[in-house]
Amino acid sequence: MVIVSTPKTKKPMWSQPGPKALKSSFPPPWSPGWTRNPKISSNAKECTFENMMFKHTVEHPEITHNDMLDKIISKDLTKTIGSLNKELMEEIALSFESIWGTDTENWKEVVVWDTMIKTIARTANRIFVGPELCKNDDYLESCVKWTRAIQISGAILHTIPNFLKSSLAWFVTIPNRRERNRSMKYTLPLVTQRMTDMERKRLDPSWEWEEPNDTITWLIHDSQTRTLPHEKSAEGLAYRLLLLNFAAVSTSAIGVTSAIFDIFSSPVSSHVPEGIYEECSRVLSSEPNGVWTKTGWGGGHRIGEEG
Repeated sequence: MVIVSTPKTKKPMWSQPGPKALKSSFPPPWSPGWTRNPKISSNAKECTFENMMFKHTVEHPEITHNDMLDKIISKDLTKTIGSLNKELMEEIALSFESIWGTDTENWKEVVVWDTMIKTIARTANRIFVGPELCKNDDYLESCVKWTRAIQISGAILHTIPNFLKSSLAWFVTIPNRRERNRSMKYTLPLVTQRMTDMERKRLDPSWEWEEPNDTITWLIHDSQTRTLPHEKSAEGLAYRLLLLNFAAVSTSAIGVTSAIFDIFSSPVSSHVPEGIYEECSRVLSSEPNGVWTKTGWGGGHRIGEEG
């Protein structure tokens, strides 16, 4: 069952999943009861596949319906994310310096959405592809534009009758393939080289090389336990990196941008930023070596999970 909650809903609605499923919604106060009901399930993944028309807009259905990325996110990323705070904060700081500059004397006009999408893409790819490629503007732009191309082509295909979708999809998704090629121009050689290095290290443990702690390494380790060609090929793993960008970058940028606009458009906007800054400064000063930790992020009333 697909469930979406919106504040303006007056009565609950629901539907069974499928190509003709309704987009269902019910009031927020009803959410806890519905989500605890074992007979009801909320499948955001399948809903995304349908809304974005993945059947036509994204290549390799054998990859999108495979569980490799789900396991990487739930296992490796969840386990490791707390130890990568230093690296993530470094990329966030460098990104803001690059976009906003370091001039503290003069005002500068900035675009919130552009800042957030670039910063989040760079920070997420620090985990996905490592510290070198995550700073490559052309690569980051290709990931962002590929995500946007999927969204646009999906919206266009929703307006086309079903009997014409398959025939017209190839033309509608030309930008998708262009940006895919642009992105994989960087990731495919990187994945191929990483696979070579990891195999060499396996055969020669004395070789002075340490595998990076990033998503490419996690994908390769997982692929070694699998048998299907798309689970073991460099092309299949590189394409999964692109799918991770679709899942991580756009949604996060929308959430952060909306939060910023909500804060600065609220009646108490003059006090909220000061409070957040004060809390961040206070919590950070008590952190080991002045570096954010997972505990620190959850330790404040405004920036923590309960804030």
